[in-house]
Amino acid sequence: MTLEDFIEGDFEKYINNTGEICRDDTSEISLQAEAFVHFTYVNSNQQLIVSDIQGVNYWLCDPEITSAKLMDDKDSSIFFCCGNLSSTAIDNFFRDTTVTNLSPVKPSTSIVKKKTEIKNFNTALNIIQNFNIS
Repeated sequence: MTLEDFIEGDFEKYINNTGEICRDDTSEISLQAEAFVHFTYVNSNQQLIVSDIQGVNYWLCDPEITSAKLMDDKDSSIFFCCGNLSSTAIDNFFRDTTVTNLSPVKPSTSIVKKKTEIKNFNTALNIIQNFNIS
């Protein structure tokens, strides 16, 4: 059983785990998801993106973390999980994105207006900002 079974409404995928954008240019959430993925890339010093953005409205679930470097040099384990498609997903995202300014971006108020519904928002943001592959 998954969380998706308990969320009422129409389930939509905005960005899949391959980094491809499932774009609906009329959807504010779709455009915000794209901006969020770009935000994670910039704020991790171009080392990762959060992909597989999907859910019902702002109730998002089951994301993937995709890192520029796939494997840990110390033990050859894959960073984060087997869904990490590494540079392939990052390249796909930037091939398709309409976000063209790579200067640091911050999510607008409307992007994070539902952050109170995300209990670990600050923890997730801290991980993104401090992630470092050495």
